[in-house]
Amino acid sequence: MPDTLLLLIMVGILGVCLLLANYGKHYRIRRTGRRVLARVVQVNYYQVTNQAQDIPLYNVPAAVGRWRYEVIAEWNDQASGNALRISSGLKNGLPRCQSGDYLCAYISPKGSYLESA
Repeated sequence: MPDTLLLLIMVGILGVCLLLANYGKHYRIRRTGRRVLARVVQVNYYQVTNQAQDIPLYNVPAAVGRWRYEVIAEWNDQASGNALRISSGLKNGLPRCQSGDYLCAYISPKGSYLESA
């Protein structure tokens, strides 16, 4: 019993450390980065299954089952004149945005961060 309790405590501490590291990365990007307005150009949906991979779907999913999504937004860099794309990465649940919406994004030499995706 004490070994199981110790293992649970260690896993909990590791989980908290990973969450804080991820929050710290986003905090640094928000603090040092430039805030821009990015237009959502694509929203990819994935249904979580018991298989090794997620199944990509290109239609709006029903609210049944477990879902992941990825938001891809685009913004125009005024200095270079190029259109750059930012990905939110895979997130759990269903998105609160759709194609054509505008989201805040932070661009930094340390990375990019798409907010509220």
